[in-house]
Amino acid sequence: MNKHLHLVNQTDTNDSNMSVVSLKEVTMSEHIGYSSAGSAPLKIKRDAPEKRDAFHQLIAIVGVGGGVMLAIALIIVSPETGPSAVFKALLIASIAGLVAYSVNFYGITQGAPQAAIGFKFTGFITLLGIWIAGAAMAIGSFTGVVYPSVQQIVLEESGAAIGEYIGDVNQAVVEAGRAGPAVQRIAEDYRRYAECERKFSCLSRVGNGGFGPVAAQMHKGLLRAEGVATAFENGDAERRSLASELARLYKRYQKKLADTSINISERRAILRSIHLEIEQVGAALAETVPISLLISFEEELRRGVSIPGQINANREINSINRQHADSLEQILASLDQETIKTPVFPIRPGMMSSLKYIADFAAFAAVILLAELVLPTVLWVVTYTKLVWEIERRTENDPPTKQQNGFGDLIDLPPLVTERYEPDAVNDGGKRRAKIVAKNGGQK
Repeated sequence: MNKHLHLVNQTDTNDSNMSVVSLKEVTMSEHIGYSSAGSAPLKIKRDAPEKRDAFHQLIAIVGVGGGVMLAIALIIVSPETGPSAVFKALLIASIAGLVAYSVNFYGITQGAPQAAIGFKFTGFITLLGIWIAGAAMAIGSFTGVVYPSVQQIVLEESGAAIGEYIGDVNQAVVEAGRAGPAVQRIAEDYRRYAECERKFSCLSRVGNGGFGPVAAQMHKGLLRAEGVATAFENGDAERRSLASELARLYKRYQKKLADTSINISERRAILRSIHLEIEQVGAALAETVPISLLISFEEELRRGVSIPGQINANREINSINRQHADSLEQILASLDQETIKTPVFPIRPGMMSSLKYIADFAAFAAVILLAELVLPTVLWVVTYTKLVWEIERRTENDPPTKQQNGFGDLIDLPPLVTERYEPDAVNDGGKRRAKIVAKNGGQK
């Protein structure tokens, strides 16, 4: 590459017996130690760097702050406890903070200048490293800041799901309470038709009563309906008791959830225990609703009957059964326990799952992104842009100064001094005399 840098004058240096001359242009080949005019090696001297300014302190503060927040996140996210867990978290956070600081610092102080003088790939890699390091530290810092609140939100969501579950269960209890009277009405209907058939043959319309096959079929249906109704009535008191227990447990769950005087980890353990009790009571409550018995009865009614030689009676009985089956079908639809499932207690959230709630903590996320990602990127771009501008404006008659450059020692390009030692240099009193030869003419 032949990118040129315009450099400044240096006065004679008596201590080194070297005469430094004005240089106008130094090519990239001279920067690495060789002159395009000859094969003699060059020495390149730069001014001693100045004391680090506020920029470097800012980068260090960002790195340390990100490391601290990452350590907090690792400690509270990890299920492990004790000194060893804390030590591992601090070690990982320290390494991550040091890496992030190094990537930012060298990306800005080394990557941007190299990109400015033509090494675009180096600039791209360092900028990409700043983005990756910034994103990683931002995730860790965000988790460290919001993790306790995220745990609270997760448990509140679980509480809301339990509330919906208990509401569905209470609705099922109400519907189960409707099933018993509905089946009882079917039993009463069978009793009325059985009595009518026995006295007047109102279904078979043959003869003047008696306990024939039609009356026997209606009596059989009566016994079946009364058995189902009794099963629902016997479980009604138990269902109401268990439903009250669920309500009591849910109230206790909400009370513990809102108790911020208890550590979030301890609250989580208490709420898990209450959640387990809710699951057990809910399962016991489901057993008190004889859904299978009601389904079997509804299917029997829908299949109908077939009494030999009783065409009219079969038609009348099956019409009655279908009406009852339709009413039971509606009740069964409201008692569909496949849609009533106990919610699973949430697992402990991790770093990535915490990002799910980034919208709830947008202000924190914005500040962290500014510090960990936007700030280093802006500094890199500003450094690169100003370096390119500085390189273009330097001329022999307009040497740069600290006041002109600004931005501390980042964009200041110290003077380069090229020293070429002639092959005929001789010892003078035990000292080698360096002959400095300028590029323009080779004068000694």
